[in-house]
Amino acid sequence: MKGTILRCAQEMVVAHHPVGTWAAICAAAGCDADLKLVPQRTFDDAMAVSLLTAGMEVLELSPSAFYEAYGKYFAHHYARRLYPDVYEQSTDFVSFVAAVNHLHQRITSENDGRPPFFELVWRSPAVLTISYRSDRGLIGVARGLILGYADYFGEEVEVDQASETRLDLYFAEPPTNGEFVPSAEPEP
Repeated sequence: MKGTILRCAQEMVVAHHPVGTWAAICAAAGCDADLKLVPQRTFDDAMAVSLLTAGMEVLELSPSAFYEAYGKYFAHHYARRLYPDVYEQSTDFVSFVAAVNHLHQRITSENDGRPPFFELVWRSPAVLTISYRSDRGLIGVARGLILGYADYFGEEVEVDQASETRLDLYFAEPPTNGEFVPSAEPEP
C-alpha cells in the first residue's frame, strides 16, 4: 500500500488528537513510532492494515467512524496540499469520482502502486453504484473517502455499503452532471 494512505492517517491523528496518540497507535500495531511514512513509498499491506486497525482501537472509533473522519481529513486537507492541480480541475463531486481511476493511474504510473479500480454505474438519476476492485478489501477506506469528497464538494449523499465490493450512493437531488444510462447490475 502506498505511504500516502498511512501518512494521511498519521497527520489526521496528530492534528486532532493529544500528543502521543500516534505513538500509541504505532505501539498497538507493533510498528516503530518513528517510521517515516513517505507518500510515494510502498508499505506492506498487513502492516498498513494493522496501523489503520490500531487507529480505530486507540481512538475508540468504529471502522465506519474512523474512515469517515479519515475521508474528510483526506479531502479537505491532505489531498488538497498534495494534488492541487486535481482540485483546480475538479468542479463537482460526480466528475471528481468519475476521474478517480485516471487519477490513480497518473499518480502510480512511475512506481509500483496497485490502486483500487472503481466501476461506476448509474441506477437512476439519483442512485450511483460503485463497484470496488482491490485485493486489499479496504472498501471502508473507499466509503470514507467518498463521504469526505461529497462533503468537500457540498454534495448531499448517503453511501450504503451493499457488500465488500459495492457501494450504493443515494443523492438527495439528482446531480446535474451525472450521466444516467440504465445498465445491467454490476457483479457483486
